[in-house]
Amino acid sequence: MSTDLESTDPTTDPTAGPPAAASDAASTTRSTDRSRGAPDSVLRSVVRSRRGVIGIVILVTMVVSSLLAPWIMPYDPSAQSLTEALQGPSWEHWLGTDDFGRDMLTRIVYGARVTLLSGVLAVAGSLLIGGLLGAIAGYEGGRVDNAIMRVMDVLLALPTLLLAIAIIAALGGGLFNMLIAIGLAQLPIYARTVRGEVLKIRELEFIEVVRSMGASKPYIVRVHVIPNVTSVVLVRVTMGMAGVVIAAAGLSFIGLGVTPPTPEWGSMLNSGRPYLRTNSHLTLYPGVAIMLAVFALSFIGDALRDAMDPMSAARPAKRTRRLPWRRRRSAAERADVRGRLQPEHLESR
Repeated sequence: MSTDLESTDPTTDPTAGPPAAASDAASTTRSTDRSRGAPDSVLRSVVRSRRGVIGIVILVTMVVSSLLAPWIMPYDPSAQSLTEALQGPSWEHWLGTDDFGRDMLTRIVYGARVTLLSGVLAVAGSLLIGGLLGAIAGYEGGRVDNAIMRVMDVLLALPTLLLAIAIIAALGGGLFNMLIAIGLAQLPIYARTVRGEVLKIRELEFIEVVRSMGASKPYIVRVHVIPNVTSVVLVRVTMGMAGVVIAAAGLSFIGLGVTPPTPEWGSMLNSGRPYLRTNSHLTLYPGVAIMLAVFALSFIGDALRDAMDPMSAARPAKRTRRLPWRRRRSAAERADVRGRLQPEHLESR
């Protein structure tokens, strides 16, 4: 009989949620906080933004073309033909060939796979680990916060590229080690971002209500804190991927990342460097691809930031009021002005 009446104590069970009253009390606040970051409203705002549309079109074109490269590209990215080496753009090779006779367009399309995939994996790893450390540091506070943040400050004090070079020098080159190096270099950025948002959210009233009802810390962080941090983190991730693309291309350019013959934009820039004066297309087109990818990610990040910013959403649109002296004259007023400018009228005055 006692076991039937026994209830789970949320203060002792870490997986138990708050009582029904606490969930009802916090549901209204959570829905209000999530309303400005609802996926449908954010998507509409991004689509209405000119920069967002441009970024989405460029990024989707790169992703789709790289995924469909085996079916839409007529050449093998690693097939060499020394008789066709260093050819300029033509109908057969739209962007020319490199020093081994490989088609440049094919290698750029295949190179988007490596560059974009490295950016996604590096950002995902650093976000997962850094976000978890930032959430723990922000919600726990005290000695845990000081210990985690001091380590992050040491990593943040070192330049990102130099830290990545040092890690690759210790681990060795290659794609996997490059992803580890870039992920560790980006780790403190996401940790500090998540920690700052958690510090603000944990002091809000609805968090105090849920905490007073006996909810456990894991439940509060999972249900109430993380959904309110997602919008800021999403913007940071989109903007951070642009920097990761540049870092990956830079490491491959100096020979510490992806090595030839694997097509990658940074290594293609390095391969075309000796022919910069005679065959500039070897470095021009990979550089343009990197520039377009960075622009696309930056445009999408800007559009997401504007869509998720509550201040910009609440700010009314500015209406320009036509000045009195810029008012469009009617037909009678224009005829009167023309009459005043006639020679006989001027002589009479």
